[in-house]
Amino acid sequence: MRIKRFFVFILALGMLTAIGGCSPETYFDKSVPETLERFARDFILKLQKGEVEAAEDLMDPMVPLNKQLHEKFVDVSAQLKAAGVDEVHLVRHSRVKSIIGENIKAQFTYEIKAGTGYYVSNIAVGSEMGKMVIQGMYIEPIPGPLSEINAFTLKGKTIRHYAMLIFVIGIPLFVLYTLYLCYNSTWHMKWVWLVAMIPGIGNISLNWTSGKLALNIVSVSSIWSPAFRDGQSGALYLTFAIPIISMAFFYKYRKLGKHGN
Repeated sequence: MRIKRFFVFILALGMLTAIGGCSPETYFDKSVPETLERFARDFILKLQKGEVEAAEDLMDPMVPLNKQLHEKFVDVSAQLKAAGVDEVHLVRHSRVKSIIGENIKAQFTYEIKAGTGYYVSNIAVGSEMGKMVIQGMYIEPIPGPLSEINAFTLKGKTIRHYAMLIFVIGIPLFVLYTLYLCYNSTWHMKWVWLVAMIPGIGNISLNWTSGKLALNIVSVSSIWSPAFRDGQSGALYLTFAIPIISMAFFYKYRKLGKHGN
């Protein structure tokens, strides 16, 4: 009976974690600011057609349109027009709305397929009192589609990648084991321990594509969300938090035993 109740407890915990930790892909399409996104696509379309001056007219007047920037636009436009754009795919977006007024800023990352080549482009769109402008952009060639570049694969990975993989698998299993021990113990206030074991302290993440590590020591995060993608075809991140409470419980459990005495 205790084992059955424990599995019910873990199932409920998993459902709560899934609800609270949904990745951006779950509601990606619904959260796209459509008007700003169409404006960004229109900018790409004008460059694709060779309408450089028309594209420059969409730029924010605050952005200095110097000779170097103009030549960059001409070069990009020539590349896209020569290759022939087959597809422009939105892979990531973010939006910030001003607390005061109606100012909105959004950034869009696109994968552009042109002939046999691929490009990645990032465009920042601003909207002030209903008027939209391009506040920044870059575009550069990439060796293939982002879905392949950022695919999860073990080929060519380093010891850092394998160590991270061990942590993101091992830590949830360790926490699950300590939850089981605590649930079946007769400790006083064991439910406080059970709840406290759910989050971890700090956050260590690894960009699976680049191998870059990031550390945040002041956060409290879930043990049960070991991976996420930055957008639909973005880099895969493996992440884990330090299970401080589970470690403390396991240390005390080895000393005090099931009955806590």
